[in-house]
Amino acid sequence: MKDYCVDLEIAKELKENGFPQECMFRYCCFDQSEKNLVIKYINESNFGLQYITDAPISGELLKELPKFIETDGYLYKLIISPNESFVNVSYESNSETLLVGSFGKKLQKSLATIWLWCKKEGYIK
Repeated sequence: MKDYCVDLEIAKELKENGFPQECMFRYCCFDQSEKNLVIKYINESNFGLQYITDAPISGELLKELPKFIETDGYLYKLIISPNESFVNVSYESNSETLLVGSFGKKLQKSLATIWLWCKKEGYIK
């Protein structure tokens, strides 16, 4: 599951910034030290586990991102461009690029970073 979800620190930052906590997966642990982390389905029993934060996957992040951003007279479209080494996520118009996020092959990390930027800039309420 770790390959599909954002890492714990990003998940916490998303939560702190208001990302909806209605994801398919959650980070949980057996004690407050956050050692022995587990990622579980939302509908699984919490027996013996303490909830930390939801763990979004790419589709959940994509659903919450604006598909278009209009600013400074330009209309920017969300673009995802994968290649062999990394995945770029950006907002682009015909002649301008507003933002590019690229963090290796982990699409969810790029999407989470773009979501946090959009939230900070006020494109997400």
